[in-house]
Amino acid sequence: MAWLRAPLLTIASYFGLISLCQKASETCRIIVCVCQQSGRVLSRATKIILFKTLIRPVVSYGAEAWTLRKKEEQALLIFERKIFRRIYGPKYENGEWKSRTNRELEEMSKGENTVKWIKRRRISWLGHLERMKEDRMHKKIFTQELEGTRRRGRTRKGW
Repeated sequence: MAWLRAPLLTIASYFGLISLCQKASETCRIIVCVCQQSGRVLSRATKIILFKTLIRPVVSYGAEAWTLRKKEEQALLIFERKIFRRIYGPKYENGEWKSRTNRELEEMSKGENTVKWIKRRRISWLGHLERMKEDRMHKKIFTQELEGTRRRGRTRKGW
């Protein structure tokens, strides 16, 4: 199950999220136990299902409230491609082994990636927020308007 451990630790250390790293390593332990009990190598389809049901939700926990910049989006895509490269493995072409390209991995995953999944979850959360009752805290924060104005220009240094 080495195909799973290293990329999870990489993404967790990139974002600086210790709890994410702990949850991801716990998820890896669960997957290792499942693989050892089955007594055989898992198929690609099973590994992809494990990724989509166990790993992706752990990595994107609370993503509805994240502010995703291009840098974080790229980190998530790199993480996903590392895992897919380990799942699909290299290809044998013209008598030599070659690593799969990003385009091939995207075609194999049918264009669905973690960033698109997170954006769909955000829209879903927005719909949930709109349907909430007016007395709920989340709804109040969402619909609240700021009062007053701020000073023009650069903010003053406080020290």
